[in-house]
Amino acid sequence: MTRRRLDGPLTWFEQMQRGWDQFWFRSRSVYTLALMRVITGLMLCYNQIIWGTQLEAFLGANAWISSATSRAMAEQGFTWSFLWYVDSPGLLWAIQFLILAVFILFTVGWRTRPISVLAWLLTISMCHRLQGALFGFDQVLAVLTMYLMIAPCGAAYSLDAYLAARRKNDSVPSPRGKATISCNVATRLLQCHLCVIYLFGGLAKVRGESWWDGSAMWNVLANFEYQSLDMTLLGRVPWLLAVLALVTVFWETFYCALIWPRWSRPLVLGLALLIHGGIGIALGMATFGIAMITLNLCFLEPSTVDSWFQSGTRWVQKWTNRP
Repeated sequence: MTRRRLDGPLTWFEQMQRGWDQFWFRSRSVYTLALMRVITGLMLCYNQIIWGTQLEAFLGANAWISSATSRAMAEQGFTWSFLWYVDSPGLLWAIQFLILAVFILFTVGWRTRPISVLAWLLTISMCHRLQGALFGFDQVLAVLTMYLMIAPCGAAYSLDAYLAARRKNDSVPSPRGKATISCNVATRLLQCHLCVIYLFGGLAKVRGESWWDGSAMWNVLANFEYQSLDMTLLGRVPWLLAVLALVTVFWETFYCALIWPRWSRPLVLGLALLIHGGIGIALGMATFGIAMITLNLCFLEPSTVDSWFQSGTRWVQKWTNRP
């Protein structure tokens, strides 16, 4: 009788343990993370070029936010940047080109394991030095580089994969990557981090009255400082603005629950594409919109991503081989 009473809890505990191990420690293919690496690398290069347009104004001896001010702003947290100690124009430009070179190598996937660590360290150093000049785009890049360096994200769609195939004398070198546990761990960390971001964003909106009466959406669309596409015509349809506001709040708050079931995931990802795409097109934050859409890619199955890649490769081969 006692054994029967124990069997239930023990079985439940064993199932929970197996589920935990399956969630975190099963092998996963690298294709999704490899695609995210390419997009993240391109965004890193773009961002660094933008900083370079006013490099001395951002990082120089007479920068808008001086190194001393930046260090003072960071005193409350565990932060550090080697850029706090560099203000020579010549050295700054040398570092600028070095950082850009690292980001290019990260994008194309050459020596990706050490380069990914360098890319993360340099991204964090830039963020810590440029406090006061950052926004969500830079923070999302820091998140992406942090988790991508955990996985062998250069095992596919990269120079590393291409050169490895050539060394094996493959007749048709192709960027293939094997499944690893580290890919799954990095993917799960990205997924959980994204869920936390959306949960707190949704809860913050729930506390605001303007999101309940729909006026928040109008306030955003009518703000000329953000407006890149005039959507004020929607003000003639106030009920639509209210619906859009409520859908946004519901989606963001319950993203962390609805993204996991396979039946609801396409809808949640579709809304992510529409919302962040809309932010990018209408509110002048294209880079932030692309960065958040890239984060959402972590919920795509690697097999789906690779099927897209193979289809694209066949399409390119078809058109390049035409007479």
